[in-house]
Amino acid sequence: NTLGRDNVTTPEMLHLAATAARRAVILVKNADATLPLAATVDTLPPDHAWGAAAWCVYGPNANDTINQMGGYVNQHPPYITTPYAALRDRLRAAAAVRLVSAGCTTTACPQLRRTEVEAAAARCAVHVVVLGLTSDARSKDEPGDACGCPDGDAVEGECCDRRDVQLPGKQLELLQTVAAFAGATDPVVLVTINAGTGRTIYVLCRWSVLCARRVVPCSILAVNGGHAAKATLLARAILITRAVLVYCTGMLDLSWALQSPRVGAVLIAPYLGMESGTAIADTILGLSNPAGRLPITYYKNISAPLGPRLGNSYAILPNAETGAKGKTYRYYDGEVLLPFGFGLSYAAFEYTLRFHRLARPLQQRVDGTHAARLSTYGPCDSITFGVAVQNVAKGVTGDEVVQMYVHIENASVAPVAIRQLVAFHRVTALQAGHTAVVELTMHPADHAVWVRRAGTPGALRGRYASVVEPGLRRVFIGASSDPSTAAGVHAVVEIQGQATRTCECDDSCPLG
Repeated sequence: NTLGRDNVTTPEMLHLAATAARRAVILVKNADATLPLAATVDTLPPDHAWGAAAWCVYGPNANDTINQMGGYVNQHPPYITTPYAALRDRLRAAAAVRLVSAGCTTTACPQLRRTEVEAAAARCAVHVVVLGLTSDARSKDEPGDACGCPDGDAVEGECCDRRDVQLPGKQLELLQTVAAFAGATDPVVLVTINAGTGRTIYVLCRWSVLCARRVVPCSILAVNGGHAAKATLLARAILITRAVLVYCTGMLDLSWALQSPRVGAVLIAPYLGMESGTAIADTILGLSNPAGRLPITYYKNISAPLGPRLGNSYAILPNAETGAKGKTYRYYDGEVLLPFGFGLSYAAFEYTLRFHRLARPLQQRVDGTHAARLSTYGPCDSITFGVAVQNVAKGVTGDEVVQMYVHIENASVAPVAIRQLVAFHRVTALQAGHTAVVELTMHPADHAVWVRRAGTPGALRGRYASVVEPGLRRVFIGASSDPSTAAGVHAVVEIQGQATRTCECDDSCPLG
């Protein structure tokens, strides 16, 4: 009760807010090095009708402050930057920045004055289109319902889900119109901001771990997602044609922007907060080098991973009887638009495997032997992998998020995850030509399988065993969950022996 605004708006806190926002931006497309646009600011033609290097910012979320925060904020900060305001401030001395609404003033975007968009696109040199969703139920005429639907401009909320992942109303038409009437070499930036809600059910229990010989608390993720939209569509996005920026905590259908030759770059920025606009503008202009990673999968065919509805949720695991393919990067084996963990940089990185060894070199193992580097490990061993990450870009300093995934070969239970993220580390400010050695550790729980021992059929309560089985573990360490497209290295280690731990979940387990 003694803390006030003065305690959270110190220069240090404001700097932290800006740093966090910049680090969360995700670059998922950058064809022909469209971004950054720093050089473009100095080379734009001076003969545009609105003066030298005029920029146009379009769309219902271009200057909306509430949606920058995601709609889940009870206390508002002293200021909130928006893409339009931040670009205007950054370019004040170099270019005129115009706000163009063209009738699409709400995220519902039921109408669009195309001729106004066409005229603006023909007159400006750079185009930023800010689209997406809103979690705020208020409309211009009515306060709306707190749930967000069906009152107001929201198309999703606590009480309703989106029916699809398309941009609402005429938003896509707005983007396509800008792209069609902008100059052939004009950068067109699409920013989509989506706010959504979701539900995660956790089973809290206690397990006894054979390897550790002690009882420790655990948290098991049992179900992720409620309705279909809440399971896969919690998103804010910002697109850019020629340069595309996307705010996101779920997915929108970005296929047009990703596939169009008019879209040179796509950026995703999830819930960036009060410095949202600053982070977006700085990334577009090259004042910040993006290195965020997608926390979800962007499916190419949104209907394929959903499968049949089971009760009040959707099955994550594949099911041969129902034909469900399974969802999330762990189980879905179909073609995706963007893989989990994906993200690009203005720099470029190469990986080299240096070693794998016990997490504590020369530690005494349970069999009494010592080893610093092994080809086989025991079921209770924690294994550390060392990779060298080199920045091979010329003159560009950047961050890289190194991720480690594991697959259990020939597990005794099915289904088993295609891949499982077990560790990650962000290398910061790695200069061009420099190398950093990253160590990531895989613990026994990271490659164990869960076996139900007893309990009521169909209920979560019961007795479970987490088993570290003997066999091979295939490890991928790289820039995303997709080894076919991401830079990275592979390793195979063998586990000899087996260890079991039990998890007791009773009536005290919160199941909802």
